[in-house]
Amino acid sequence: MENPVKTAIASGRTAPRPLPLAALLLAATLLLAASASAAPKPKPDPAAPGETRELLSEHKTIARLTAIKYHRCMGLTSFCPDNCGESGDQASFEILAYIDYQKPGEYGDPKSKEYQFLVEDNHKNPKLPKAMLDKVKALQPGDLVILNWRHDYVTRTEAGGGISKFPDRPLTTLEKITQEQADKMMKQAAGKVGKGGEGK
Repeated sequence: MENPVKTAIASGRTAPRPLPLAALLLAATLLLAASASAAPKPKPDPAAPGETRELLSEHKTIARLTAIKYHRCMGLTSFCPDNCGESGDQASFEILAYIDYQKPGEYGDPKSKEYQFLVEDNHKNPKLPKAMLDKVKALQPGDLVILNWRHDYVTRTEAGGGISKFPDRPLTTLEKITQEQADKMMKQAAGKVGKGGEGK
């Protein structure tokens, strides 16, 4: 059997030289990169639902906590009252005075004499951000607070398709104040209303 090296020399051709180690490593790296790019990439998580909010009315008040007690949902869905998320500890406030009131939407809520919101449901799932939840739990009946909320009309594009539209009345401010602070703020608000400065 012929020796290919001797044959190459005899024929005047140079025998092929082995590739340097660096070239071999570079080729292997490029091959791995090409394989990785050809592999199917994992699909990204579904995007969070899009949401827009139309402000119908905005309420800024001085209020007094009347109670935090269990509220039972009276809804008629198959999940009510125990698994709908609407039964649980509810905070109720008496509105003492309005500091400001705006109603840019035709169907905004009028001024109210009370305001309630669910603190946590019957499965102990919080219904408020932690900072707000801690403030509510630190209150005692009779405590005075600055209590602000919005009346929004929400349009939401759901992740699975379709559009939901519904009202929402989120709490925006909850700050405990003293009687002296409340009296001062209510006096200022009364003077503002007298001068026609409050929003309608």
